[in-house]
Amino acid sequence: MPIEFAIDRGRDFTLFTGSGVLTVDDFLGVFDAYSKAGPTRLELYDFREVTESRLSGEEIRTLSMIGVAKSAERIPGSRTVLVAASSSAYGLSRMYQLLGELEGVVWDVEVHRTLEAGYASLGLTAQE
Repeated sequence: MPIEFAIDRGRDFTLFTGSGVLTVDDFLGVFDAYSKAGPTRLELYDFREVTESRLSGEEIRTLSMIGVAKSAERIPGSRTVLVAASSSAYGLSRMYQLLGELEGVVWDVEVHRTLEAGYASLGLTAQE
């Protein structure tokens, strides 16, 4: 699976790791599995190993709309960080962030270029 996730209930944190080529179906599948597992307050999506993203602007909008629909499932004060090193992944992540803000996603979404900055913005470290 191009996107995997691991939940750390002790830190109320989920780490999503993307790799290879990503499509909208990859996101839909992981969103469904995560929803069934039960969300955490803190999320970090690590897209540093993504080699290609096959997502159109309309598909990014669809993903942000899913975020709005799932707002009721999220814990108050939830935060999501997207880490994208490449320019293309960073641009798509920013598009998701901005569309979410426009559509009314009720949790904070940030985009960073380094894993360290992503963890720091959540008040965590990768080694915890």
